[in-house]
Amino acid sequence: MTYKEKKAQLLTKTNKIYKTIENLLQNDQNHLIFSISNRKQIENIKNISEKILKKVNSEEFEIAIVGLEKAGKSTFANALIKRDILPTAPERCTFKSTKLVKS
Repeated sequence: MTYKEKKAQLLTKTNKIYKTIENLLQNDQNHLIFSISNRKQIENIKNISEKILKKVNSEEFEIAIVGLEKAGKSTFANALIKRDILPTAPERCTFKSTKLVKS
């Protein structure tokens, strides 16, 4: 399955979950179906679904590469993105958080 197919599948599934939850909460405005704690859990799932939808639609992802000093994190990141963007050296050379943005 291609990336675009997986993305479309995830968007369809998450949209369905989000809309179902939204309908459930709208139909229970008088709090007759769900207890307060259940309603909070359902609202939390709705918020998570909304965040997933936004991230997948924007194609913006955050990846943390964590390791000891001189463990090859920059080298790994360069290999991951298939470009030599981050500096690498025998001594310590990248010691800050770095954000790469596709233009």
